[in-house]
Amino acid sequence: MSMAYVLEEFTSPQQQAEFAQLNLASPFTSGPAVVRAWLVDRERGLYFINLGGGGERAYSLVLADRNGVLLRAQGERRATGQFVPKGVDENWSISSASIPKDLASRAKGIVSLFREALQAYGTLGDASVARSVTVTMPNPKLD
Repeated sequence: MSMAYVLEEFTSPQQQAEFAQLNLASPFTSGPAVVRAWLVDRERGLYFINLGGGGERAYSLVLADRNGVLLRAQGERRATGQFVPKGVDENWSISSASIPKDLASRAKGIVSLFREALQAYGTLGDASVARSVTVTMPNPKLD
């Protein structure tokens, strides 16, 4: 499993423009999604984006490539353990996931990429804190 993901904070107009090309809507407002960082695998052209959540709201997560969204998911996150290097156990319980219909033939691979991205995401973007990352999720529906 390649772990070429890097957490990038948006510090340049180029990054903002790259994000804007994905044309993501906010799951919480009627406007466009607003985020300050994403997890990027530049070699494979993959983007993992946490659109927000936590507390009473389910997390809204997106895996995309340069052509657009590959998978959308919503779910809950539970973290246990100490916030020391490699001390937190992350448990993601994904309640819903969807893949565009035209990518149905790639669904199994896309789910694998999504799981890999969550592993690399660690504890809300900090892989140095997560000791383990467990992901449970249903088979994605086709949109």
